[in-house]
Amino acid sequence: GLVHFSQADWPGAMRRFRDAIAADTAWMLPVLHLGLAASNVGDTPTIDSVIRVLGPRRVELAPYDQAGFDAIVAWSTGDRLGAYEAARRAARLAPSGMAAAQVGKEALALGRPREAARVFAALDARSVELRNAVFY
Repeated sequence: GLVHFSQADWPGAMRRFRDAIAADTAWMLPVLHLGLAASNVGDTPTIDSVIRVLGPRRVELAPYDQAGFDAIVAWSTGDRLGAYEAARRAARLAPSGMAAAQVGKEALALGRPREAARVFAALDARSVELRNAVFY
C-alpha cells in the first residue's frame, strides 16, 4: 500500500491497506494509512470509520502515528491549525521526508507561504521517502 500511496494512487493504496486489515484486524498501522489515503480523496465514510476504529486506541499508537491520526481528525473537521500542529509534531519525530513536506503543505493551507518555502527548500528530494513521491 505504501508504494501506491507514495505515487498518489489513492484507490490502489486503499485496496492494499484494506487487504492488510483483512489479514490482521489487530494491526492498526494499515487502518491509519487507510485513513490518510481516504483523506486525500475525501472518502468521508472511510475517514469516519477509521476515526471510530482508531479513536479509542489512539494511546496505543506510536507518537508519530498519533500525529497522523490527529491530522486525519483535524482534516475531517476542517481544523487547518490542528492539521498543521499534527504535522509539526510528526516532523519533530521524523524531520526529513513526508512529515516535513506535510508541514509545508499545511503552512500553505494556512496562508504562510514563506514558512512553506523555507520548509520545502530544506527537503531532500532524493531522500528515500520523497524521491518517488509524485505529490511532493
